[in-house]
Amino acid sequence: MNKDNTFRLSCYFFLVFMTLSFGFILPVFVASLLGFCVIIFLTRWVLNERSFLYLQIPSAAAHGREFFFSYFFGIAICAFSCFLLRMINAQYSWRVADVVGIVVCVVPVQALYEEVLFRSVLQQQLLSRFLKSNLLRALLLGLIFSLSHLVNYRYTAGVNLQLTTLVSLCALGFAGGVLFQFQGNLSGTWGFHAGWNTFRFGVVHSIAGVELMEAQTFDHLEGSLTGILVSLFVVCAVLLWTKSAQSQNPPAKASL
Repeated sequence: MNKDNTFRLSCYFFLVFMTLSFGFILPVFVASLLGFCVIIFLTRWVLNERSFLYLQIPSAAAHGREFFFSYFFGIAICAFSCFLLRMINAQYSWRVADVVGIVVCVVPVQALYEEVLFRSVLQQQLLSRFLKSNLLRALLLGLIFSLSHLVNYRYTAGVNLQLTTLVSLCALGFAGGVLFQFQGNLSGTWGFHAGWNTFRFGVVHSIAGVELMEAQTFDHLEGSLTGILVSLFVVCAVLLWTKSAQSQNPPAKASL
């Protein structure tokens, strides 16, 4: 590995470490904006990869249809998961949050930041240097993605990340990795992530009339039996869709 590649690799490792650290010390949206600034600075001015974000973030003209389909699919899947949870747990309920308008505007930005970090930087720029298998990269990324949600537990004392939650988030992260590798851009993964989070944060979740904290919502929604089943359904849907689409058109390789 020459000096230039070593320097680039070091920059990407620093970028991942720094931006993930923001999540443990700052509010999520502030951490997302600051993380974006670090990503843009390193890729554009330090590494001189001026096309990095332009190629990874889907354009409205070329990929708007894919994004909005995935966005509304994410909303529908999250709503369906809440509906199933209500069926098996009569104490569970939800209502539209008072700040739903703000959520609709803010969540796509937060989701885009996470997708750029995990897909464009971690999956494409780092893991691809060490793992040649697309499947192994997607699996490892799913695990890292799920573990990164430990950030959401920092404000809730006495509530720890459950194994079921870990499995569910890992499955969703794996599905996103497969979809990104196939599409070659963030249109599908960003859309689904933004849609899921829009519904998830756009409503207030309660058990027996008591509103759930953020970490508690993870354990009751994503970490429940319904959450695992829904996440596995998403994995199957992505694998079947990519296989079907691949038989008709060759996959678009993610590249800078």
